Amino acid sequence: MLNSAKNQVGFIKSVLKESYRLKEISENICDFVTTLIKKNSSTSKFYTKQKAQLLLEKSKNIPIGIPIFLMLTLGLRFGEAVSLIWSDVDLDKKIIHVNQTLVYVDNKIIFKDPKTPKSKRKLFAPDELISLLEEEKFKQNKLKLQAILKNEFDLICLNKRFNP
Repeated sequence: MLNSAKNQVGFIKSVLKESYRLKEISENICDFVTTLIKKNSSTSKFYTKQKAQLLLEKSKNIPIGIPIFLMLTLGLRFGEAVSLIWSDVDLDKKIIHVNQTLVYVDNKIIFKDPKTPKSKRKLFAPDELISLLEEEKFKQNKLKLQAILKNEFDLICLNKRFNP
C-alpha cells in the first residue's frame, strides 16, 4: 500500500474502533473487512471493489457513515471530509467543493487550508453519496426546526451528539 492509502485505512480503523469504544456504533464494521499487506511489496494494495462496497454498506446507518462514504468514494482525507459544510455541496449538480480541513487544537475546532494548494478541488459525487447527503440535509433541517440541532458551523458530518 502507498503510505497515504495505508495511513487512510489505519485512520478509518482507529476512528471506528474509538466510535465503538464510545458506543456511538454497535459494532466495529472494520471487523468485517480484511486487507492484504505484503511486507516489502513494491505494489500497492487497496480495498477490492467488493470489500469497499461491504464497508460502505455496513457504514450507511451509523453516525460516521457519511465521512466513510466521502473518504472511500471521493478519496478525501478525514479532515477534509469532516470539514465539509452545506455550502460546499451542490446537490443538483452533484458537485462537492473541497476548500478546507478541520483540525482540533486544544479542544477547539480550527478550519485550515488543505494540505496542498491542489487539494482545493471540485469533485463529482456519485448518486449514492448524493442520496445519502440529501437524507442527512433533510434530517438536520428537521432537527433545526425542532430546536434540537444548532450546528453553528453548518457542518455536514456530525456525531450522534450533533458535534463535529
